[in-house]
Amino acid sequence: MLRAPLRSLVLLALLCPACRVEAPAPEPAPPAPGAAADDLLVLRDLAERGDARASQVLAQRLLDGEGVRRDPELALRYLRRAAEGGATGAQVALAALLESGELHGQEANEAERWYRQAAQAGHVGAAGALGLLLARRDEPELDAEARRWLSVAAEQDEPRAQSALAALLVRGRGGERDPVAGAGLARRAAEQGDAHAQALLAQLLLRGEGVAVDATEAARWLKPAAEAGLAVAQLNLGQLYLQGAGVAEDASEGARWIARAAEQGLAPAELKLAQLCEHGRGLASDRARALFWYRRAAQQGDAVARDAVQRLEAVLTPEERAAADAAPARPE
Repeated sequence: MLRAPLRSLVLLALLCPACRVEAPAPEPAPPAPGAAADDLLVLRDLAERGDARASQVLAQRLLDGEGVRRDPELALRYLRRAAEGGATGAQVALAALLESGELHGQEANEAERWYRQAAQAGHVGAAGALGLLLARRDEPELDAEARRWLSVAAEQDEPRAQSALAALLVRGRGGERDPVAGAGLARRAAEQGDAHAQALLAQLLLRGEGVAVDATEAARWLKPAAEAGLAVAQLNLGQLYLQGAGVAEDASEGARWIARAAEQGLAPAELKLAQLCEHGRGLASDRARALFWYRRAAQQGDAVARDAVQRLEAVLTPEERAAADAAPARPE
């Protein structure tokens, strides 16, 4: 599922009214040369007086290295003090920092605890983040709760929550399968620019699941998702160009998109690119390059790719096998 940049979740915390915490704040790192030191001192003074909002702003400065040496560990300490004082915005920011994995040795369960505490206090962003976290774990016993929290955020038109909830509804995770409702939510999120929702809606349009089959509209949604870097959208868009479905047939354009997906490690894209290289569709025929991508897909457990590796290695020259060890250039 879709994960927002850490900065956006931390900034979301600033929407919470300022709270006061009685514990003194730790010493911040020294200002960077040329920084607005006075501003930093004001923030530090407010944080030491227990101002949760100042603690959050100072933590964001420490995370961004804005006017001060970047220090995620110190940011964590500021956020933890404010969160423990009951500031829901700080709880969300703290959970986002913990979930990011930037701080080694931090427990993922702690992120869940802070998201849950803020969500139970009515923080919509925390509800969506908690639902996403639970859904990403892909544990059936958590899916019903993930649905509940995602629904809270989706009702407030939060696109990431709508996209994640749509996927659960389409797959029947956590409750009854409802592709019609899932398609509706995916469309609402896609219209807000969510790349995962755009890719999901396109898949539903191609399969006629919850919506009428429409390859042209599917291609229209896949393009922005592919341009945003979503590998599955790049693969699916490439397939449409190869088939001439919803777009004019263009094997070169199809190979280009599939190569971009393969470079991100998507096994089906690696297999497809290998086949295109072997048969010279959309790019020049190149058995060494085909072997390279077959090997990549085989390493991820693809049985078809494993068979192709054995077949090609038996017929390629030593020079071709050696060339397959080098990463190939992307097709233009």
